[in-house]
Amino acid sequence: MIELSNLTFRRTSFTLGPVTLSIRPGEITCLLGPNGSGKTTLLHLMLGRLLPAGGQALLGGADLSRRRKDALGVMNFTPDEPDLLIDELSATEYWDALLALSGVERTDQILARREAARRRLSLTTDDRPIGAFSHGMRKKAAIIAAMQDLKPVWVLDEPRNGLDPFAARELERILTDAAQRGVTVLVTTHDLLWAERIAKRVVMLVDGTIISDGSVEELRSRSGSVEAAFFDACDTVRGGTIPHPPTLVTSDAEGER
Repeated sequence: MIELSNLTFRRTSFTLGPVTLSIRPGEITCLLGPNGSGKTTLLHLMLGRLLPAGGQALLGGADLSRRRKDALGVMNFTPDEPDLLIDELSATEYWDALLALSGVERTDQILARREAARRRLSLTTDDRPIGAFSHGMRKKAAIIAAMQDLKPVWVLDEPRNGLDPFAARELERILTDAAQRGVTVLVTTHDLLWAERIAKRVVMLVDGTIISDGSVEELRSRSGSVEAAFFDACDTVRGGTIPHPPTLVTSDAEGER
């Protein structure tokens, strides 16, 4: 379990937190929020890439901000930023390098898992460097990197960005399978309908503050859908400044339209 306790971060005019949150194993948790709300910053604090101003991010009792290898070694991270991949390497070289850096042996089992993931996501590998990949291909390469050595915790930042519809559908199945095996899955996304479909739990972050944390069932019972709950919660915080999606006419009676 990932446990965030009064976690805070400050950068010029932006403050994140304090965030207190538990992310449980065996389920998919989606982190939602408008641009600039601090979602990626929160992930980087959890990964030890940023140092908090206060509080802790714990994994199995180990403080992640201290970049302890025993904690970070059980986490996989799939970034949204293309520059976090190594452009000079081919996809195969990149995957091998990650195994070596993690101290994981390149076994036949890992190679078979990698090949299965490559086929599922329809990524053609050749000698081209990653720097020549499209954004979607880079995203596939990052997802496969996590799948070849699937660890107990998987953190993904906007994993659907750039994916074609077939790969996006396969990613949904991959994440669901991982959660069913007991993996702790944390995903950021702007796709509210997708979050409602895949998540067990949804956390909403606006302007550095968690404004909602509950199960999909709770949000549906309160607002009718995750999308409606998101806009309702944001309206409460920002006074209705976030545009709503257009209202669709769904009446069954033609004369009532």
